[in-house]
Amino acid sequence: MVDALDHLWIREYDLPREERPAPLSTVFDPEGHVLGLVETPAELLRIHEIGEDYILGTAWDELGVETKQVWPLERSGG
Repeated sequence: MVDALDHLWIREYDLPREERPAPLSTVFDPEGHVLGLVETPAELLRIHEIGEDYILGTAWDELGVETKQVWPLERSGG
């Protein structure tokens, strides 16, 4: 997925039996340099948009009720 700043977010593959507390993505700048790793909220099961300072997505509760959620995104560096 590409965010509002043209950074590419690649979600890391979870190996079988590997338990990660939250989804992990590697973020690349437009030139292909790795900017770092980002854990997204475990509750956010489908990401629709990554803005300059937010992540918009869909979550489902234990009853299957869908909610749209906006999570803050704090970027570091330049």
